[in-house]
Amino acid sequence: MKTESANTAQSVSSDPSGSLPWLGAFAATIAMIHGIFIGRIGFFWDDWMILLVREKLTPAAYFPYYAVDRPTSAWVNALFYGLPRDNPSLWRLTSCALTFAIAALLFRLLNSLWRERRTANGVAVLIFLAAPLFSQTYITITYTQHHLQYILFLLSLLATLRAGSAQWQAAKSGWTAAALALMTVGLTVTEFFAFAELVRFPILLILAMRRNEEKPALKSLPSALKSFLPYGLVWAGFVLYRMNFARWFPILEADSPELIRLFRDDPADAIRAAFELLFTTLAVPFFNFPGKMLTLDLVRFFEKTRLLLAAIAAGGGFALFRFLRAHEEEDKPEAKRKIETERMIFAGCLLLTGVAPFVLILSSVFKPDDPYHIDRTYYVAAPAVAIIFESAVRALVEKPRMRAVLFAAVFALCAYQHELINDEARLLTLRQQSFYRQIKTRLPALENQTALVDTNVVFPEQGAAFTASAINILYPNPFTIDEEIPIWVYAVGDRSYADHPGFHTRKRIFRFNAPKENAILIDYDNPFANCVWVFNADDADHPHISEIQRSWIEHTALNRVQSAAPGNPGTIDEKYFGKEDPDAWCGYYQRAAYARQAGDLRALAEITNAALSAGYRPGHRSANSPYEWIPFIESLYEQGETALADELRREALAVDPAYRASFDARFPPRKDGGNKITQ
Repeated sequence: MKTESANTAQSVSSDPSGSLPWLGAFAATIAMIHGIFIGRIGFFWDDWMILLVREKLTPAAYFPYYAVDRPTSAWVNALFYGLPRDNPSLWRLTSCALTFAIAALLFRLLNSLWRERRTANGVAVLIFLAAPLFSQTYITITYTQHHLQYILFLLSLLATLRAGSAQWQAAKSGWTAAALALMTVGLTVTEFFAFAELVRFPILLILAMRRNEEKPALKSLPSALKSFLPYGLVWAGFVLYRMNFARWFPILEADSPELIRLFRDDPADAIRAAFELLFTTLAVPFFNFPGKMLTLDLVRFFEKTRLLLAAIAAGGGFALFRFLRAHEEEDKPEAKRKIETERMIFAGCLLLTGVAPFVLILSSVFKPDDPYHIDRTYYVAAPAVAIIFESAVRALVEKPRMRAVLFAAVFALCAYQHELINDEARLLTLRQQSFYRQIKTRLPALENQTALVDTNVVFPEQGAAFTASAINILYPNPFTIDEEIPIWVYAVGDRSYADHPGFHTRKRIFRFNAPKENAILIDYDNPFANCVWVFNADDADHPHISEIQRSWIEHTALNRVQSAAPGNPGTIDEKYFGKEDPDAWCGYYQRAAYARQAGDLRALAEITNAALSAGYRPGHRSANSPYEWIPFIESLYEQGETALADELRREALAVDPAYRASFDARFPPRKDGGNKITQ
């Protein structure tokens, strides 16, 4: 039996004819922004910790790993993460494929609702892909979960549409069951889409209003509510579970609904905070974000890489202009207002529900202490912003040619900024790989319970926990889920050695405990350094360290470095940590520093001669830190090459005279005056 008359029910579009050119445009956009960086971007953030679980533990460990914040999401890792495994290029390809699937499904959803707006829908999807409202796509492993959930969400909405337009009860029931199943599975992954699931109601209301066009809109509410009821029940069940899941799981890191707690204590303050957060969160994409897209950073604009990326983005914008000119669509005046109203209702609801989880936890987009997580706020809501922007331009600019020019220009600017973000990830990959390789060369083997200590966070955009995860992949020290993790990385800040209580950390399933006597002091990104510095106890006279560092230096535990052949750091997995440039200065320096520490004068002499043969001198741009020349100068004195050693001393002090006292203490003048430096 039909649920609605065939003459009054308006079915959604299920024919994707004409979509192939748009799908090609989506694929080209993804290739232009993300594909060109395949093979050039490594792993970041949570990627390292997820990889550590697979590398050192077992896939089964994902279940307790995620039990601390998203207890039901581990199935994604257990089922899918064995495919790309530890290959960053395969992970990036996977991310591109998932992004394309999201774009294709979003396009299908919009066309199913408004088939008269195929071009407008396509433009909205292209802007969604190009605009870096969510810019952390380079963190490929971590956001695979979110991408899969996005796909489940869109598939569920499409099934809801099919159910809402079905004319037979059996078909309606079948599509509703499919939508509920997809919705339930999607909600097991993350909380990002929790409120976005409510966007089904305006969709069902739109369908009900179409079936009853001759009646007032309010007359369609009962039908829409009836259709929404099963989804509402599933959603209510999820909310009850999410509010109480700490009773059943060892929740340690999940965000709490601070707005609800605040409302219990001070309703007026809670309402004020909610309004303020909601207003600023909704305003940023339309006010602050466009300004960022127009910022070209002219100081660096003419760098070769940036010019190339700008040319690629400009080419993409021109191609879009030509594409839009070939795919113009005529508006039907009688339907224009109704369609645009429906689109704005849908986009407005998606925008509100997309950012609602972050308002609930009182997460501000202007949070100064964690700027790296801000754009996650718009992960779900980004399509809504694109739809609103596209509709606004369509309403304000009547001439199709001018619209095409504006859309193409906005697309090119957004794509360029998105490319720059990916390029920064490429550069960060190189910095991270260099850091890890240097650490492994300078400290080829470490005892368990060793803490690597810097005064600052080594990679502030990543955090110490995930850097420590990479370090534990770098070193072969085994451990089990019941044992403490062997090595950790710390930032001691302004805490001196005497005031430090020792190291005690728990992050998800990983635990680390060590006394402060097990700390090795390092310095990454010192403005006077070319390489990572690992200090010896005799470096207290270093002219470019802080008093906090000086308090740690005399206690640095280099005795925790296990013996290895000087110059041989052991196996370093190139998939994770890249290939070493055998002639890079920091490679020579770290091998020489370890040989000096190990007392292997023969190896030190060989490394010194190799570095000099490669053309390095203290005045060389990448080797102009006098501190890094200490092992080489010592080696030359040991070899009896005093004239060359004296020459290098003079060159080093000419670069930075602040080292004079330190050099005089290390290399006291000989009786013949051979290494005395002229003032």
